[in-house]
Amino acid sequence: MKLAFSQKPFVQHSAHVGKLCVSLHDVAPATLDHCAATLELLEKCGATPVALLVVPDYQGLGRADRDARFADFIASRILRGDEVVMQGLRDSHAVGRTTESWSRLLRGELRRERPEFAALEAPQARAKLLRGLSVLRSAGLEPRGFVASDWKISEGTREALVGLPLNYFSTRDSIVSLFNDTRIDTPSLVIDSRSRWHHPVSPVWHWLTLARHRRMPIIRASLYPWFHACEATQRLWQALLANAGHRRFVTEGELIKPRTARRALADPIVFADHN
Repeated sequence: MKLAFSQKPFVQHSAHVGKLCVSLHDVAPATLDHCAATLELLEKCGATPVALLVVPDYQGLGRADRDARFADFIASRILRGDEVVMQGLRDSHAVGRTTESWSRLLRGELRRERPEFAALEAPQARAKLLRGLSVLRSAGLEPRGFVASDWKISEGTREALVGLPLNYFSTRDSIVSLFNDTRIDTPSLVIDSRSRWHHPVSPVWHWLTLARHRRMPIIRASLYPWFHACEATQRLWQALLANAGHRRFVTEGELIKPRTARRALADPIVFADHN
């Protein structure tokens, strides 16, 4: 049974109102139906726009530029004000290419091992970043920002991001401008239904986090495609909305001021051949 979401938008227009950034992780052709269902629920409670964290080649299950249905769906979301962010390259862990493994992945039973950008040196990170951007561009997408898998980002990856056509990258607790290294402290509330241990722990953790950061001007909420199928996380989400104060929904990209002048690069950017 699905929960009945309030139809009243959770928005109060005021110059002094706080901001709430909602992001949907693991957006890919393989998770499209789950993403669509979750975004539909978010719209019912006025939680728009949303940052769509698109994985260029999610777990090797299907690239973003090889699925016309996925491309059309993302295009429709952009028209509604959503923002595209690149989430890693494959967001991969060791998983077999069997039907059983694919089904277990979509049910959230397979967990990541080592996040792909957690320990890369700059050259390796740069190659992966260019490959991911190439795939997304081939799909007609222009991401504004970058998020590493599980927010685990190495110093080499941070170095490799400089000079790429991106405005910012996000960590678990902040957004960092790639224009001038300005850091915006933005605590993140991770609402994840993929593993059972999150259910008893998440409510306590989120209440403590919210109580600690409630007066901060910006809070982020990170959701996953399977959110729509878990009533426990939906109840938590509604409770968080009710207690987060009157905040205005924005994307992370809206918090970063546009670059006034792009610094000339010593070498032109050459996107990798991803065929």
